[in-house]
Amino acid sequence: MVLLDKARAAAPPQALPYFDQRLAAGRIEAEMAAGRPVTPFSSRSLAGWTPVNGTWKVDGDGALVATSDAAGHLISGDAHVGSDVEISADIEIASTSNGQFQAGILFGRNLTIGIPDWSSFRVKKTAHEGEVAYFSPGFDRPPRPVSRHIGLKTHVVVQSWQGHLWAYVDGDPVVTDYVPEWRMTRGAETQIGFGGYVNDNQSVVRYRNVRLRRLSARPSPPGAPAASASSEHAPR
Repeated sequence: MVLLDKARAAAPPQALPYFDQRLAAGRIEAEMAAGRPVTPFSSRSLAGWTPVNGTWKVDGDGALVATSDAAGHLISGDAHVGSDVEISADIEIASTSNGQFQAGILFGRNLTIGIPDWSSFRVKKTAHEGEVAYFSPGFDRPPRPVSRHIGLKTHVVVQSWQGHLWAYVDGDPVVTDYVPEWRMTRGAETQIGFGGYVNDNQSVVRYRNVRLRRLSARPSPPGAPAASASSEHAPR
């Protein structure tokens, strides 16, 4: 990080976006490695993140805002956050051209449509599925959809720990201690992102109050006392 800061100070203007990208990702990695929670968009920029589908920006209040394109919306974080991680966000559907929408939290490697090396947890309201929430490989169909009311504003928490998954929507447990049927990407190089696939419409989605934290033990429900490290091998 120190070397990158020094290199940036002497870099020509056309090289600054590269250094800003690497420095932002490196700071997220350093904060998480130190056990501190991270608010990734506090700089009011997309530094450290790579848009893949849709148009992305950061609002003045720090919200990550996506306008979908013909394939939906997707952004990938450049930081390697590890696969034992908790990701939380307020997901707001700012507009939808036909009343349908989907949005979610992504994690794995190569966060790109068509590359099945990552997983997602999405909240959806569509004509063919209704109101559902679920984990799935990439943006594929899920093995276990969960029917529940999905509002235009939801608070989502996803926890990944040693190959097990948990998800909470507005404080309610939607999926708990789930071992996916697909091979889930694990390891230090795991990245996170946000997105949803196309619903034959255009939507604007705001991801607010995004927070990341590294998990060092089996996770507790949001708001509950953190589990101690000794619980890592507790019976499941």
